[in-house]
Amino acid sequence: MALALLVWAADRMRARMHRRRRRQLEAEVQVRTAEVEQQKQALEHTQAQLQRYVEDRERLFTAISHDLRTPITRLKLRSELLDDDDVRDEFHDDLDDLDMMVKGALQTVKDTDIHENLTAVRLDAFIGRLLRSAQLAGHRIDFTPAGLVVQARPLALKRAIGNLLDNALCYGHSGDDGGVAIVTERAGGMVCIRIRDHGPGVPEVDLARLCEPHVRLDHGRVQNAGGLGLGLGITRALVEAQGGVLRLENHADGGLLATVMLPDRTDS
Repeated sequence: MALALLVWAADRMRARMHRRRRRQLEAEVQVRTAEVEQQKQALEHTQAQLQRYVEDRERLFTAISHDLRTPITRLKLRSELLDDDDVRDEFHDDLDDLDMMVKGALQTVKDTDIHENLTAVRLDAFIGRLLRSAQLAGHRIDFTPAGLVVQARPLALKRAIGNLLDNALCYGHSGDDGGVAIVTERAGGMVCIRIRDHGPGVPEVDLARLCEPHVRLDHGRVQNAGGLGLGLGITRALVEAQGGVLRLENHADGGLLATVMLPDRTDS
């Protein structure tokens, strides 16, 4: 009888412990459920904010794109009054590029790229057009035509080479300014466009981060206080989108050497 009472008491004690543990677990589940619900609501709120931000940004760029079309069209009409055919054609080309970049900015907001097919680009004439304005402004630029043709996206390549040329002219000055030298050549299955300035160059430890957003070195801030440090990053993206490579290095004789390497598709 005593043994039976002990067994009964032990069973009652185990039952009470199980009930107490079950209540504790239920309380913990309720707490966890409330925490999950709070996190869910916070996530939904963040998602809604992000969605509004994306929609606001798209509306902003759509408005900018729309508003810029009108002055671009007016400028095209006014350019018809120019007497010099070559100047008028160059003016049209620049406005067409501007129009394409406006469309590209809008498409970028919508997570798409500027639609531009690969085209055979004759580098001598292509680079010659880029140099003309700089040379008229009094800059010394040495370029020897090499008769090369590369398959590329013309507007993207123009933006990339234009950025590198602007950087070389802006930051690549030395006491006895040697100007900018541009060389085109084939090497290792690539068509290379090399742009060298005669400035102070870049410390070796900083070369790897030059293309990072908003990176500006002391020399760059002195030469152009209003720069944003975005040009080289944009240039690298434009080159890599065409299967190419942008390489930045110090030239053995001084200055910075920027090389755009694009696949040589002449046989494809």
